[in-house]
Amino acid sequence: MKLTEKEIRAVIKADLSKCKSVFNGQKVKIHKGFKLFDGQYDLIIFKNGTNVINKVTNHTTYIEFGDYLISASSPSIKESDALDFSTCHIYNISTGIELSKGYSYLGTQKKSNLIIVDSRILVTVAEKSVPKFYIVVNGQFEEIETSLAEHLLNIADFTKENVASLLKFYPDEDWEVHNGLVINPSCGYLPGQIQLEMWKRARHVNANIKKGINPEKLLSVLAPSTRPSIRYISMANI
Repeated sequence: MKLTEKEIRAVIKADLSKCKSVFNGQKVKIHKGFKLFDGQYDLIIFKNGTNVINKVTNHTTYIEFGDYLISASSPSIKESDALDFSTCHIYNISTGIELSKGYSYLGTQKKSNLIIVDSRILVTVAEKSVPKFYIVVNGQFEEIETSLAEHLLNIADFTKENVASLLKFYPDEDWEVHNGLVINPSCGYLPGQIQLEMWKRARHVNANIKKGINPEKLLSVLAPSTRPSIRYISMANI
């Protein structure tokens, strides 16, 4: 017996009480662990009402990443404290459309080595190693240089209103907005400290513009954890 995707979705929606747990995010709701004859499924309900079924073999972790939803499974039952990004999926959280999947260069990461900064920057950390930084551009994960990440961290907690005001103030710059971050991904060009200060003074914006980040303090935050879980931090607190 083989059911179509539509039939599987109908079966799950007809009896949601059989799901093991429910993930209630800010922009998405997920009914997890629904068992059928051919395996286990999760039902993802997106902001616009669209729903998607995700067949899972091992424990799956869902990460709300600004404009996106990331789903990543553990590589095996024994490795429930890790995530395999080579099989992960990235969805547009507003439409439910799958944009990309599979990032072999990210590979398998321990959850204790993963940090999400303001739902916009993914950081992987390891003992005695420089942290690696990833952002989503046009629905795709991209690794960015540490020097660029240092500047992006300064504006990672900007609101949508801050971003809109900044772009309007500098209409001739080639900046784009990708998941709430102001950047020109083709050349890595982004707002400089002087530009940010001029914008804030001229527009009387209530935005926290850091005068550079204390590297010692930042590295103490971006360090491996002893707990087997992803950490979520905001630059507003650093």
